Formats: sequence, structure tokens, C-alpha cells
Amino acid sequence: TSHCLVGSEMCIRDRSSVFLSLGRRDLWARTAEEELASLDSGAEVLDERRREIQLELARVYNAELGRPDTALRHLREIVDGGIAAADGRDASGFEEAERSLLSLLRAGRNDIELERRLSQRLARSAPAPDLNESDGERSQPVQAQREEADLWLELARLRRERLHRPCQAADAFREVLARDPQDLDAIRGLRGVSDQVGDYEEVARTLETELEQAQSLSNRERAALYRRLGQVAWEQLDSTTRASRAFAAALEAEPSDLVSLRSLESLFEMMEDWRGALDLYESEVDILGDAEPERRKTALLRAGELARTHSDELERAARNYQAAAEIGELPVDKRYEWADLCQRLDQPDRFAEIFASWCDDPQSGASAADQLLLAGTLEELDQLEGALARVETALRAEPVNVAALD
Repeated sequence: TSHCLVGSEMCIRDRSSVFLSLGRRDLWARTAEEELASLDSGAEVLDERRREIQLELARVYNAELGRPDTALRHLREIVDGGIAAADGRDASGFEEAERSLLSLLRAGRNDIELERRLSQRLARSAPAPDLNESDGERSQPVQAQREEADLWLELARLRRERLHRPCQAADAFREVLARDPQDLDAIRGLRGVSDQVGDYEEVARTLETELEQAQSLSNRERAALYRRLGQVAWEQLDSTTRASRAFAAALEAEPSDLVSLRSLESLFEMMEDWRGALDLYESEVDILGDAEPERRKTALLRAGELARTHSDELERAARNYQAAAEIGELPVDKRYEWADLCQRLDQPDRFAEIFASWCDDPQSGASAADQLLLAGTLEELDQLEGALARVETALRAEPVNVAALD
């Protein structure tokens, strides 16, 4: 090297070779930087050499010298310099630099720049293919389309999870689905951001889209999706018909889905489908078996009330009140309703028993007339001693009650 001029390109290359043979990648990097600085930036003929040096420097700085920030500087220069310009030259170096740049930005959690670089990369991609075309008719190979879909998915997640840009994330998720309509990650991601921004029609559409892939879903998963669809249709879209279909489908998928069942009960009541609601309350009791006794009693009483006041099925109503009473003592107002049912069904003995319980409850506010009604029933049943006791109770409440005196 004594015959080389200091700083000349040949001298620098010679030193680089020596440092490489010695395994001194740090010294090689220093001389490579010198060579890079010596290249005429205005000479396009040197672009290929400049790219080779920068790519190798980026590899060495990142993989061997532990200097990813310096590697990033070189990769940014390559990418920003547009080595893949439309001059017919090989773009492989640019693509390698771009892939390396994206990889380093991911590793360094440089989310803002990563989002920008991914956006730039995808802006150069081909538009989403017509999904009705055959593989042979498409301008891009299937593998390339999958790679682009993966990048769009990465961009969507980055915008949603780390940059908190739900609207832009939704756009990226839609790009994934334009390339692969069955991508579950994109379907669920789009649903999440749509829910976040209040686009409930889109939420419903993504639920329906996922449900179309029923072969990949368990019964429980399908029921959960239908249940969510029912809730969105009812509470957010005000579509009771759509909601009722969804809740019914959830129950078909998983008959023990109590959340859907109870939602459908409330929905049917709101729609004044009394008989449908009545059937559902009784179904709930059957599903519960011996579990949740208080809930079973509540469901039985509501079923009894619906049968009594809306479907005019008095015997059915009485059976539900009876079943509720077997679980535990009924509230005072429900005992009165049950007694009234027994009277209308011409069951004087049951009426007398239940009505007596109601009359004796301090919270009932039973009047002298109520006591006399009970006395009359007891007299018909030839229970004269009990009838007399009720008359005396009526007289204590109203001493001048003419009916009681008679």
C-alpha cells in the first residue's frame, strides 16, 4: 500500500481486505465509510457500488457490531434515495434494504416510522384483485397477494393497537379482506375498531361474515357470535327482527345459552309476543334444573303472569304459580294473584288455602270484605269453625259491618 495515495479508492479497498482477513469488522466498517464518502454522489455510474457498500455496512452494523441505529441510517438513505427508480435497473438491492429497514424498525418499536414506511411500501402495491378471477387471470401470484395481505394486516394492527388510529386501522383491515375475505384476524380486527368508533352496522356485518365460516367454529363459538349479533342489532341498530333471529340462532347452536335465552325473553316481551315469551320462560326453568332457585321462581312467576293476563291460559298460569311456591314462599302480591286464579278455576279448597295465607300476612292489607269472602268459601267447604273465625276477624276490623253481623 506504500505506492497508493492516501485516501485513494484503491488504498481504501486494500485496507478493507486486510481488515476482513483479520476479522476486524469494526475497522472494515470504518474504511468502508471512507470509501463511501469518497464516491462522487453525482455520478450515477457509482450507484451500484454505493448501494453494495451501504447494504453490507447495514448488515455488519446490525448483526456484528450491535449498532442498529447506524444500520438504520444507511438503510434509510437507500430507501429514500429511490434506488428502485424507473430506470430499468435491478431493484433487488432496494427491496432488500426496505425489508431490512422494516425489520429494524419493528425490533426497535419505532412505531411511527414503521407505520409510515409500511404505508409507503403498500402504496406501491397492486390494487386488490378481483376475487372472481381465476388464479391464472390475476396480475399478481397468489404468494405475492398473501405477502401483501400480511403487510396490510401488520399495518392495521399497528394503527389499532399501538398508534390508536381506529379509522385508519379499519381501512387497512378492509385491504386485507379485499385480498382474503376469510382472514379471521382481519374480520375480528375490523369488528374491534368498528365497535370502537361506533360503526355498528359494520360490527354486524363482520359478525355475519365470521358466521359464514361455520365449519371452523364450535357450537359455543357460533352461539357467542350470534349472541353478540343479537345484542348489536337490538341495542345499537334497533332491529328487533334481526336481533330475534340472531338470538334464536344462538339457542339453536347452544340450547343452554342462558344469556341469549334471557335476551330473547326480554325482546319478545318488548315485541308483545306474549306466547313466545311464555314458552321461553318455561324453557329456562327446564334448562336450569335444580340450579338458581331464585331465578327459577322469578321465571315461573313471570310465566304465570303472562299466561294469566295475556294468553288467558288459566290452568297453565296456576301450574307455574304452584311450581314457584314449591321453590319458596311467594311474595304477598303473587299469592293474591294465585288465589284469584284458583277462584276463577273453581278450585275453592285451593283458593281458601292460598287466600287465607294472603289474608294473614300483615303486608296484605286484607280488609273486612276479604275476610268475609274467605269466610263464605270456608262455609261452602263445610269448614264452619274456620268461617266463624274469619267473620269475627272482619268484625274486629269493622264492628258495624252489616254483612259480618248477618
